[in-house]
Amino acid sequence: MLVCFDGVGIFGVYTNVYIFLGISLWIAYLYFDTVIGRASSADIANSGKSKAKWVITGLFIGALCFAFVKYVLFFSKWTDTYTWSDVIPQLDALYDRFARGEQPYYPVAEIGHHPFPVYMPLHWLPIGLARVTGIDLRIIGIGILCVTALLYVIYQIRRTGSIWGKAMVGAMPLLILFFFFRSEDFAVVFETPIAAYYLLLAAGLSSRNIWLTTAGIISCLLSRYTMVFWLPLFAIVLWVNVQPRVSLKVWGSVLAAILVLYVIPFYLRAPHILQDGVRYHNNTVIAGWETGASTIRLGFYLAPQMRDLFQGDMASRVYWTRVFQAVVMLALFIGGTISYFKIRAKVNFYDFSLGMLYMVVLCFFGSSPMCFRYYLVSLFFLTAALCAKTLEIEGRQA
Repeated sequence: MLVCFDGVGIFGVYTNVYIFLGISLWIAYLYFDTVIGRASSADIANSGKSKAKWVITGLFIGALCFAFVKYVLFFSKWTDTYTWSDVIPQLDALYDRFARGEQPYYPVAEIGHHPFPVYMPLHWLPIGLARVTGIDLRIIGIGILCVTALLYVIYQIRRTGSIWGKAMVGAMPLLILFFFFRSEDFAVVFETPIAAYYLLLAAGLSSRNIWLTTAGIISCLLSRYTMVFWLPLFAIVLWVNVQPRVSLKVWGSVLAAILVLYVIPFYLRAPHILQDGVRYHNNTVIAGWETGASTIRLGFYLAPQMRDLFQGDMASRVYWTRVFQAVVMLALFIGGTISYFKIRAKVNFYDFSLGMLYMVVLCFFGSSPMCFRYYLVSLFFLTAALCAKTLEIEGRQA
């Protein structure tokens, strides 16, 4: 997180990204080195019987409540969310159109550049809670994330044997939350529910609970599509490890959720929305590259390197960067599948899938032609989940 927020000022844009990706891949290496061959049983018995877990849990709850209050005050300083970002205006437009019974996916004329909203339903449907309660939707979002983090940390503290490990499990989510006070764009977007969904999926995989994992897949898939590149690998791994009827129930549930929450109410009414959304997003990236947008100089993804590496106009350079990203995703799928079948006897498939989920999200953002710092809140919570699982297993092996 220090490298993400401060590294550019120290190392520069072109060097910092390699340090950031290097540290991130090192965490993945430590995780896989821990879970492979060291905890292949279906589950690990709960060893968290010490009184320390209650003390650390209490301290975490107190600190989390403090963080929540700090975020309420933080948001209150940024009341004009419409001026500083077009994210919340687009989300509001989607929900308001939906509430009026309209097909909501069409350009938002109220914003000068008429953006085409590409956000998935579970990203903007929680706005309904804000409408009903009259509470700022950003407070609703941070509340969702804090509750998810609380439940996850309580579970993980019970699973972690050492006092040091328990303290680290509680500290990591708090560290993420407090670091993002430094990100002004985090105050004018609605990214916290996305982080909660990815933490939910991580919790399902970490606890080896198939239905919690299924709920996480549905939530992530219908909010931000990044993890779609992980799904084929998980489908294969799941098929060879559970009974066919269980696998069919999982994917039947996912398919039903997609049909009910996206295809039937939105896509069938306007089949062009995916194509229009992709076109708008691509044009936005091209414009950002042409104008030298500050987002491509954040120093945690490879856009500057790709822009300099490829030749031609910016449209061509963005195209080849997307080709590079697709190759990276395909390589992760093929390499992950081959690797799993080589080591499947040494690793629990849930643990392997959690590590690969992290790798997919990390490499997707790292190879993207356009990324924002607030996107990384989900990646950092996945990082915390990997570290927590490593501490859990290492503590039991000690």
